[in-house]
Amino acid sequence: MSWLRRVVVTLVSMDVARQVELARMSSGLFPPAAPVGFERNSSVVEVRESDGDAVVIFRWDGDSHLYGIPISPDDVRHEFFYPDFAVSSDDEWLESVSLGLGVMLDTGYRATARRTQVDDYIELGADGGWPVDDRFYLQVVDENFELLAERLIEMGLSPAVALQCHLQNQLMTWLLSYENNSTGGPSVGQAVVSRTGRDSAELRLVETTAGVPDTVLTDLAYFVSHDAAAAGARLVTTGMSDSVLDLAGFEPDQFGVLSLDTSFLKADPDAARALLEADLAGSSNQWGRDRDLAGRPLPGSRAARLLHRLRWGASGTRPRTYGSYAES
Repeated sequence: MSWLRRVVVTLVSMDVARQVELARMSSGLFPPAAPVGFERNSSVVEVRESDGDAVVIFRWDGDSHLYGIPISPDDVRHEFFYPDFAVSSDDEWLESVSLGLGVMLDTGYRATARRTQVDDYIELGADGGWPVDDRFYLQVVDENFELLAERLIEMGLSPAVALQCHLQNQLMTWLLSYENNSTGGPSVGQAVVSRTGRDSAELRLVETTAGVPDTVLTDLAYFVSHDAAAAGARLVTTGMSDSVLDLAGFEPDQFGVLSLDTSFLKADPDAARALLEADLAGSSNQWGRDRDLAGRPLPGSRAARLLHRLRWGASGTRPRTYGSYAES
């Protein structure tokens, strides 16, 4: 063996040993029963080794499923969650792992990650997960029911199903969708899930206002079901039959009832992404734009906004003009 080859083999062996040691050190960041990072809704079960990675196995709140997130020691000179940022030491990289996992889970990674069944846990992967339609935001309703109900009525949405479930103490989760702009409106859709048993639920309502892309309906069905899973539901059924529900993972059971297993392994993020990309490519609407108080989209440039204000007034309605008269 030449000296150069011996040097390469030695360096590779040292690198592999270092990666193994870093994987072992990673496992020490997550003791059993501790939260993952700073996310208090999670609880570590154990850390396993898989193909050189340290896999953090954890549970989430009331969700009965077991989850795993792999930590690869392949690149330890960049932060775990922010790979564009360099780190200067192994300790700094290990700190970025703990913080990164906390950020991931705090920003919805459990729902948006790609899901793959591995042994007894569901692996959450960063590539190919559920797409995010940045033109809209989602809001869980857990207070101010009456105030939000009034706003929904103004937008043409009925809060009756959600309020009925709330009064009957059956409301599991109520999710709203609203336009992502500086005014936080208008509200464009809602979804309601009621509890039907200890670990079962029903998607009672999912609807959007006229002209809203199907991506909103799909996201509402998908994410409201994730909220139901976090509240303990293993199965969500529905009496609705909208064609986009299958993207979220609903499919007919042996009795023909649309049902969703909250493992979400039957969800189709690839089809959901294709739906979003098609709408973005062919849409002529202006969803996600800032609006005036009357709901008209505001132009992008400062000059155009000035003209908009002169034409419509500060509120978006035509300014009133008053005639003058002279007393005789």
